[in-house]
Amino acid sequence: MVEGVGEEGKMKQITIVCMSCGIEKPLSEFPNGTAISGKNEKLRPCRACNTAKVRAWRARNPELYKAQQRRSRLIRRFGITPEEYDALFEKQDGHCAICGNPPNGDRLAIDHNHSNGKVRSLLCHKCNTVLGLVNEDTNILHKLIEYIKGTVSSTETETVMS
Repeated sequence: MVEGVGEEGKMKQITIVCMSCGIEKPLSEFPNGTAISGKNEKLRPCRACNTAKVRAWRARNPELYKAQQRRSRLIRRFGITPEEYDALFEKQDGHCAICGNPPNGDRLAIDHNHSNGKVRSLLCHKCNTVLGLVNEDTNILHKLIEYIKGTVSSTETETVMS
């Protein structure tokens, strides 16, 4: 029943019959945007029924749900589809664009330019982490290379270690 102003000029609570359970419930128990037509009719499922319906579907379709979540996440975070990811993976022969190693159980990470959001390539977890830790600063990377090559004097290293 959809009601408005009562006999004494007081607002009555608006109620709607849930199309799933058939129980009359306050409008507040329905998703936002539920339309009110002014008639006592079944419009849509209440939040509780809808939640139960979605959970049951997810339990029956775990792989499809996982694929939908992945598609949504890739599009939302990186602007690419799973098919575009797969094409990039194939282009890189399934290996990290930096070290050339295959993924170690996980998928390759999507490396993107943080200033413009454009996808650059796919990286293994280690290489992606290194880029993040140095904030993609090429000066730090050059210093790391010099350090590894041994250009930092042993005296400087001993001073740091003491």
